Amino acid sequence: MWGGKGFKLMLKAIPAFVLIAMIGVLVSGIHKMLHADPYFQISRVTVFPTGVLTNAEYRFLEETTRGRSLLDVDLPKVSEILERNPRVKRAEVKRVFPQELSVVITPRLPLVQVQFGGKGEYFQIARDQVLVAKQMSPDPELIILEDYSNEKKSPLVGRIYQNKHFFNLTEVLNFIANDPLFQGERVTRLAIDQLGNWSIILSDGVEIKVGKELRLSERQRLVLKALLQSSERAGLAYVDARRPDVVVKRK
Repeated sequence: MWGGKGFKLMLKAIPAFVLIAMIGVLVSGIHKMLHADPYFQISRVTVFPTGVLTNAEYRFLEETTRGRSLLDVDLPKVSEILERNPRVKRAEVKRVFPQELSVVITPRLPLVQVQFGGKGEYFQIARDQVLVAKQMSPDPELIILEDYSNEKKSPLVGRIYQNKHFFNLTEVLNFIANDPLFQGERVTRLAIDQLGNWSIILSDGVEIKVGKELRLSERQRLVLKALLQSSERAGLAYVDARRPDVVVKRK
């Protein structure tokens, strides 16, 4: 029987490179055994939420996982491929032992739909300016932004919407949500020109030109409120609130 001292002497007698090679072979054998173990073969892939990935992406997940060990899946690579979908802001892929692959999607949601020059297709734009989709008809849940400032009329889905005034959009939406003038009103469209002047268009087509400042004096607000609540409203084309004295344009 080897004592502790004898075992230590044996270890000293084995060259270091041989010892490293032995450990490597042992680790490699364990690695292969685990990866070949049917106990870890993927039997279930869960995706949450549904309705974000395309059919092609579901096929990719099926082909990537079919008959494979949970340990063999390249998680960062799967995330990278799924995040090429502009509707996917983040794809978090995890192993759920022993046999499940979990995919949790953070969707990239549209903030507004852009129509160039007030005609043509509708381009859905997210808060980070990524173009997530385009449609021939408008989404009734999204405000339309008529862009008269941009020469590029047909950007590609997945690309960045190039508009130097876009960073003001959140401010415009907050202005609409918080200013008493718009309480009880439904805003369906916004418009932006080359100089960065904003217009707010109500559901009946009345346009309120607010310019760049996005604030109304109390006097302007009272005048506008009176106009919108009067019988004259049906005859209004637009109201220009960019000057201290409100300018009214009738149809």
